[in-house]
Amino acid sequence: MKKYNIEFYSNNGYMLGESAYEYKDFSEVEQYVENLINNHSSLKITFENKVEFLRVTEIAKIVITEQK
Repeated sequence: MKKYNIEFYSNNGYMLGESAYEYKDFSEVEQYVENLINNHSSLKITFENKVEFLRVTEIAKIVITEQK
């Protein structure tokens, strides 16, 4: 398993949130993002003391980085 950081940005470049999860490989991360976009669902991001929900329609850019 590898850990990937996924960052979500609005169309004006503002970071809406980020998450870090472990996946088998990069193709599994791509599948997660494709499913998220195709289902037009919302995304739950949990922070230390709060939870945020984002509508996928608010997301303009997604950056995926493998953590070493």
